[in-house]
Amino acid sequence: MSAGQVGTGYQIQAGELDSEADKLDAAGDDTAGIRTAITATQCYTPEALGGSDMGPAFSDYASAWEAEAKTLSDALHELADRVRISNRAYGGAEGEAIGGLRAAQSGDGIVAPIAYGERPFPGGITTQPAQADPRTTPSVFG
Repeated sequence: MSAGQVGTGYQIQAGELDSEADKLDAAGDDTAGIRTAITATQCYTPEALGGSDMGPAFSDYASAWEAEAKTLSDALHELADRVRISNRAYGGAEGEAIGGLRAAQSGDGIVAPIAYGERPFPGGITTQPAQADPRTTPSVFG
C-alpha cells in the first residue's frame, strides 16, 4: 500500500448496524402485538376454560404472559437503541483514528514525548518500565 491510501481492514458498516437496529425494533413491535393474543381481561366463563379451577389458572397464565411479553418487547427496543449508540460511537472513533493517522502521516500530529527521569507520581507508581541500575550487568549468567 502506498502512502496516502487507506486500508480495507476491519470496518463497521454503519448502514448495516442501522438496519439491524431497525430489525430489532420491528421484533419488539411484533412482540408487543403478540402480547395481546392472550389477555387476562378476555371474558371467558369457567366452563369455557374447562371448569371452575381453570379460570384462576388462566388468569395467572395470561398475566404472566403479558408481563413477559412486555419485558421482551422492551428489551428488544432497548437493544436496538444500544446498537444505534454503538454505531455512532464506532463512527466517531473511526473518524478520530483516521484523522490521527492522517496527521501522523503528514507530520502535523502531536507526538507524546517519551518520559525519562524520575518517577513523576507519588509513591513510585508509574506506567514506565523500571530503570535499571547502570552498574548491574544485564544477565545473571554474564
